[in-house]
Amino acid sequence: MKEYMIDKIRNIGVMGHGSTGKTSLVEAMLFTAKSISRMGSVDEGATVTDYTEDERNRKISISLAIAHLEWHNNKINIIDMPGYADFIGEVEGGLSATDFALNVVNGVAGVEVGTDTAWRICSRLNLPRGFFINRMDKEHADFDKAVSQIQEAFSNRAVPVTMAIGGGPAFKGIINLLAMKAYSHDKSGNAKEAVVPDDMKGLAESYREKLVEAAAEADDALLEKFFESGELTPDELRQGLAKGISEGTIYPIFAGAAVETAGIPAMLDFAAAFLPAPDFRGEIEGYLPGTENKITRKISPNEPTSLYVFKTVSEPHVGELSFFKVFSGKVAPGDDLLNANINSSERIGQIFLMNGKERKETSIASAGDIGALVKLKNTHTGHTLADKKAPIMYRPAPVPNPVISMAIKAKAKGDEEKIATGLSRLREVDPSFRVEVNSDLKQTIVSGQGELHLEVITSRLKREFGVDVELDKPKIPYRETVRSKVESQGKYKKQTGGRGQYG
Repeated sequence: MKEYMIDKIRNIGVMGHGSTGKTSLVEAMLFTAKSISRMGSVDEGATVTDYTEDERNRKISISLAIAHLEWHNNKINIIDMPGYADFIGEVEGGLSATDFALNVVNGVAGVEVGTDTAWRICSRLNLPRGFFINRMDKEHADFDKAVSQIQEAFSNRAVPVTMAIGGGPAFKGIINLLAMKAYSHDKSGNAKEAVVPDDMKGLAESYREKLVEAAAEADDALLEKFFESGELTPDELRQGLAKGISEGTIYPIFAGAAVETAGIPAMLDFAAAFLPAPDFRGEIEGYLPGTENKITRKISPNEPTSLYVFKTVSEPHVGELSFFKVFSGKVAPGDDLLNANINSSERIGQIFLMNGKERKETSIASAGDIGALVKLKNTHTGHTLADKKAPIMYRPAPVPNPVISMAIKAKAKGDEEKIATGLSRLREVDPSFRVEVNSDLKQTIVSGQGELHLEVITSRLKREFGVDVELDKPKIPYRETVRSKVESQGKYKKQTGGRGQYG
């Protein structure tokens, strides 16, 4: 694949509550852009980004996965992240490489706990974000209700840029509020222009007015122009929306139905035209390796090379794959870079662009782009690779504290060493769980983000390391402690011989 300039790259993180259709949305984006030839199904275990055995069996996302597509000469990288709280560590890692977070909302259920969790994490990171109201084809789906819930829960600056035409069995497509055009959909990934229903024109105009107001309020000069004329030109609207989204004062809302590919072309059009490029912040803060001295690096292909490894995965017959984002400069096979975390040299081998488990080799990755490296010696999740002459270390994504602990033991005697080796290897790819050997209780304690998280760990131990284990409640380490001095009297009596003889 060709090298993309930084202004032609978009990095979108797909997140939200569990089972809102995030993976199906990613699948629809890839299919619409013709990156894949057919739509896979989560229920059939056939999607691009849910490809591990655990994910196919459980029909949920467990690990983050990356994919990419091309749309209007832009490269759009997508990071598909789990929605269940047990895998929140994957979300933290994925967002460290994201420039825009798309919070997927179920059009039937509306705002849920995971919607709020995703919003709060993005707020902490000051990350541009928006919403995709999905499953508008399902019974009782209500776009207007979902929009109201989003605005009440998060911000009245959350404004629709597309809206649904009907809901449930009556769902007919979407209205693009920028162009004020309606589009029907089919399962081929194509959109066909249609007539805006008469009974929806008033609501569509109301939504568009709020969208224009939000764009005007993003820039003082535009606001003054808007007050004078009551309207913005298409270029002014584009300028205001792009600025408001990148500065976090506008949160675009999209409507659609992923499994029908409805609303996907309009969303991709908007992403290419309005979402922030990776250099929207100008520079990124890091540290001089081995110190707490802060330094900054301009996010540009013309700066010394630096990249951040946001996820490490272990693939059969391949070994470790390190997912990375280039923050500055360019990286190519044969480069010698410094692992700033451990002061070790790494030689870059093959560089891949990923679509789930499918790899496509590339000759270069430039600032802002995302890819994967293979067979790095000592580089793991959270590490920075940088130019040896201009070292910098980026702070790793935060690792959430565990919420549950269980004792783990082998079902067969003699497998203790396998458990230790397996847990150590799994920790390298998933730092969100911890392992402690309690010598007093003679137990190995594994702590994670929930019961499902620990179940997945035990499943991987069996599949990847050939060891059957079982989980149990940890023993309580009771201890006796002398707390104060006391006196007591008593008689010692013990039979030592025949009748009447005792001591």
